[in-house]
Amino acid sequence: MDASNPSLDRQYSEFIARRLGLGSETSGEVLEGYTPAGRTNQGRFGAANKQEAARTGAHWALDSWKYKGEDITDYVQIKPERVGGTDVNVLVKAPGLRMGKSAQLGIDSPTASRRMAAERTLDLTVDALYDRSNTDLNKEDFKKAVIDYSRQNYAQINNWQGKEVHHVMELSTTDDYLQAIADPMQRVKVVNQLVDKGLTPGDVASNFQGLYGESTPGPTAALSDRPNPEFNEHQGGVHLEYDRLTSELGMPGSRTSNPSAIRIPRSVTKQDKNNPYGMKTGEGLYRGIKEATNKTYTVPLAMQGLNNEQQGARALLHGYVSDLARLNTVQDEVSKSDPKVKQRLEDIADAQKVIHGAEEVDFEKNYMKNLGIDVDNYLLRGRTKARK
Repeated sequence: MDASNPSLDRQYSEFIARRLGLGSETSGEVLEGYTPAGRTNQGRFGAANKQEAARTGAHWALDSWKYKGEDITDYVQIKPERVGGTDVNVLVKAPGLRMGKSAQLGIDSPTASRRMAAERTLDLTVDALYDRSNTDLNKEDFKKAVIDYSRQNYAQINNWQGKEVHHVMELSTTDDYLQAIADPMQRVKVVNQLVDKGLTPGDVASNFQGLYGESTPGPTAALSDRPNPEFNEHQGGVHLEYDRLTSELGMPGSRTSNPSAIRIPRSVTKQDKNNPYGMKTGEGLYRGIKEATNKTYTVPLAMQGLNNEQQGARALLHGYVSDLARLNTVQDEVSKSDPKVKQRLEDIADAQKVIHGAEEVDFEKNYMKNLGIDVDNYLLRGRTKARK
């Protein structure tokens, strides 16, 4: 984003005043910015004010107004409008970034389970961030500031970057792990360890990654930088990569992307469509089969029989695997020489040692190494479909 230049803003305003035939008495003011006809403001970046947006073509500019008695400063869209029959476009305020639909976080979700998962995790994460902050704000105002910034960042990814927001640590699965830790103090400890590792669970801006998906939001005129539309880093990419890694490590997959192993047969569903009792029987049979065969490996099942430290390690492992899935998806080449990748592999090994025992993990690694197999290589996979 270009820095604001008051002198240039004033010169530009004087030029616009002359073009509109306004008197010299207006030349001391900084007028609202104008852009030449035929050029709309489609730049995928923000400007410090409307005049700067007029010069640079930014699609967003900072503006201030009152909303329900509160002073609001937010990035607003730039839209064209003919003024007084003159051959110009004026910059018009539209709903701000953090006020619109594109800024709705998990905590704003109409789905109760997702909203509650986001709220629980956010509270734990804000506590960890607040303890590390150097701020004069009280904790409640600090939380509001985190949420406010996160909403704006969420919308910027959707609109400025034209990508889809991915929570590096998926909200529902992360909440499953944290809530399955029996000791509340261990839960707090895990969140602090994740934050220390650069991973922040929940609806926090640093837990967001912009990924190209099947649909790309944002200003439709500013999508020329989008890669091959068939390439899907989001639901067709990072979520499936997370499931692949969890399968390699014997972990439950993400409940948002890992389909149930078995389903109610279509014939039963069709047959009992108008028969509530029959449908209930079919669903009961479905649940019974799942429980009897243990086809759905859930987080609570994975936590059963583990002590506090092991439960904490499983939750940490989820965070490390989530981040490695991200790295495997967004990078063209994935190598252990990359410090970030190397660190995540070490984190995964450390967590596995707590869960299964250091001797067992080291023995397996060394045994496979003697066979010429590097087990870490099974966890690394670069982009499966190149950009075009």
